[in-house]
Amino acid sequence: MAPILTIIIPTVCSEERAATLLRAIESALASATQESIVLVVANGPRVSEGLFRQLQDMPRVQSLRLETGSSPNAVIEGRKLIATEFFGFLDDDDELLQGASELRLQQLQQDASVDIAVINGYREVGGTLNLMMPTLQGIASEPLRTLLDANWLASCAALFRTRTVGVEVFLDPQPLAEWTWLAYRLALLKMRFCPIEEPGYVIHDTPSSLSKTQRYVESYIGLFDRMLSENPPAWARRKIVQKRCNALHDLSYRALQRGDYRQAWRLHIQSLNAVSGLKYFFFGRKIFVGAVRSALSPPADGRP
Repeated sequence: MAPILTIIIPTVCSEERAATLLRAIESALASATQESIVLVVANGPRVSEGLFRQLQDMPRVQSLRLETGSSPNAVIEGRKLIATEFFGFLDDDDELLQGASELRLQQLQQDASVDIAVINGYREVGGTLNLMMPTLQGIASEPLRTLLDANWLASCAALFRTRTVGVEVFLDPQPLAEWTWLAYRLALLKMRFCPIEEPGYVIHDTPSSLSKTQRYVESYIGLFDRMLSENPPAWARRKIVQKRCNALHDLSYRALQRGDYRQAWRLHIQSLNAVSGLKYFFFGRKIFVGAVRSALSPPADGRP
């Protein structure tokens, strides 16, 4: 019987990732009772020759090797090869729970007007599982509104209908926020979503997770600018502008904490460039006081 589903797993395919990659593959194949395959897209210079050969010998596993190390590019190249009716994604350090893909497949098969089935899941931190979203309610009727409250499209959350979700929506991804940007594009394209409340995946977090870095927070300014360039509805524009102000304030606070008062002030002024940012007006006093105290403090070595 021909497979009906492909799960794409982008990976650096290094020896260090071997255990989690093999776990991801096993979980993907066990997540559906209908015939499915896994497409592993190994990318970058760290690919282990031995591990890649092992993948080539595994049943129901296809493999593709790319010289350039880029997860977003691996997603695009993997999507180009999809020959099954449905497809989804899974990071090489995460896992799908048993039956997760089957639940999503059933929703897509029962209603041909649905383009994407989205399932809830867990984030695992230090051995504790935390529900990703309190609820997925509202996604079917108001995907854009719910997205601007919180991103519900984790990398492994969705199954897509191949016929209606083409390669083009994955092109030109947003750096470090590619899944939020993808969900935004899909919502503006009026794609139809079917949410499933039952958790179906586990994202394994680490203390060094990229989402905790300064660079990740900074990337959201570019994301919000790009969102605004797509001419969203007026209510959505107001909300995006507010989120942009919030992000700029967050960056200003971080700069203040590390004693970079010039940068803190620059970001603070930018955060006020909209009515929704005026709530941060008096934060400028903290920057001013911090800068004055720093200027009046003696040097660390005690010299005058």
